[in-house]
Amino acid sequence: MKKNIAPLLFGIVFILAGIGYLGSVIFGWDFDVFFAGWWTLFIIVPSFISILSNGPRGFNLAAFFIGIVLLLSEQMPQIFSYRHTGVAIVAVVIISIGVSLISGFFRKPNSATYYNYQQSNTYQTPPYDNAEQPKSKSWSHDNTNRPNYNAILSGVDTKNTSSNFEGASVSAIMGGVDLDLRDAIVTHDVTVYVTAIMGGIDIYAPQNVKIAINKTDILGGTDCKAYTMPHESEAPVVTFVCTTIMGGIEIK
Repeated sequence: MKKNIAPLLFGIVFILAGIGYLGSVIFGWDFDVFFAGWWTLFIIVPSFISILSNGPRGFNLAAFFIGIVLLLSEQMPQIFSYRHTGVAIVAVVIISIGVSLISGFFRKPNSATYYNYQQSNTYQTPPYDNAEQPKSKSWSHDNTNRPNYNAILSGVDTKNTSSNFEGASVSAIMGGVDLDLRDAIVTHDVTVYVTAIMGGIDIYAPQNVKIAINKTDILGGTDCKAYTMPHESEAPVVTFVCTTIMGGIEIK
């Protein structure tokens, strides 16, 4: 399984910052931890780590380039006015949606390198009527086999009833997604890519499947409470590849 490189990169960043601060005090280096736009590193670094860990996807690329735009606007305000910065961010978001849709179409639905049965979740058996039930709400219905659900500064409440579920891509940027997959029929191993950036995502997992979680949490968290078939069963595997950046994901 691919190692989580987030601790490695964050460790390097902190070491370099410490060396720079020490050098500025002892040797008079021109180094300041709190440079103009330093706060954008909390967007740039996590999104860059997500790109390296999970590959370039529409939303981690969007977060990375938005962070770069914001940093440039702080460093060069005479060139990047507030108007230009706003236009650039909107353009990046629109392009990222297109990239996400296109990459989701060509992406393979499952990959064995993501499977993790050892520590990601605890296996439980039916009955499913003991599982957590969604709150009463007006769901929109969808039967797409390989859907993309994106919430940007908004909310998405969807129930998928596909008869041949092939996997999905779910993303929330400063928004929220509630996705009900309990009635989706899974006949073979599939992968669901889930990304929450300063947002929250709740997913009610399909039934009669094994569940695996591969997660990268950066100032966020991923939790799995879903019922899952025993590891030794021949049930298909649904692998949730989760990335959180100051956000949260819950698989129920």
